[in-house]
Amino acid sequence: MWKQRLGLRLLNRNSRSLSLTEPGRLYFERCKSILEDLQATELELGSLGRVPRGTLRISVPGSASGQWLAELLAEYRRRYPEVLVDLSFEDRFVNLVDEGYDLALRITSSPDSLPVGLIARPLRPAVFYLAASHDYVKRRGAPKSPEDLAQHDFIAVGDVLSCLPRPAGTEKREIPYHVVLRYRSMGGVANAVAAGIGIAPVLWFCSTTRRSGRY
Repeated sequence: MWKQRLGLRLLNRNSRSLSLTEPGRLYFERCKSILEDLQATELELGSLGRVPRGTLRISVPGSASGQWLAELLAEYRRRYPEVLVDLSFEDRFVNLVDEGYDLALRITSSPDSLPVGLIARPLRPAVFYLAASHDYVKRRGAPKSPEDLAQHDFIAVGDVLSCLPRPAGTEKREIPYHVVLRYRSMGGVANAVAAGIGIAPVLWFCSTTRRSGRY
């Protein structure tokens, strides 16, 4: 059979002995090496299943770059020291498969609205509060109701209405905000508020249970 497939004789055979020809010896050594590599690969793959290792690519919004994320990553590193965590901060929905991400952290009130095929798990409650500097409040006063915001300078974060806090049990209302500055990410909002430019929704990550927003 082997002679027909390879066109070579691999064995010297007679009635008293059996030995390898030179091509047979080479064929045997190569097959032995291949089997040893296969065994080593199976052992390596088996260890990967028991101990996570490699690179974990995560897409994270800029507003989530605070101390709480660092503490979360520190705990993860203690559990899985063989994993390299590669973080990318960006405030957009990414295509996990096409862009090579393993997971993405996002802030949303409706996980069901995520693209089909993605699995969402809650990580930590978050809430937006309206914030202003003491200097701004001293100059312009503090709003007493949502409608008062129309008389104030407003710093928007992307879609204004989606970020605004409101008391639990109330309905969303259309308010003509006077937007003077718009950010596409949360990165510079706190600095703009501290500089007294206006009022803005500022993100706060809860440590335990979610708290309802208030004005």
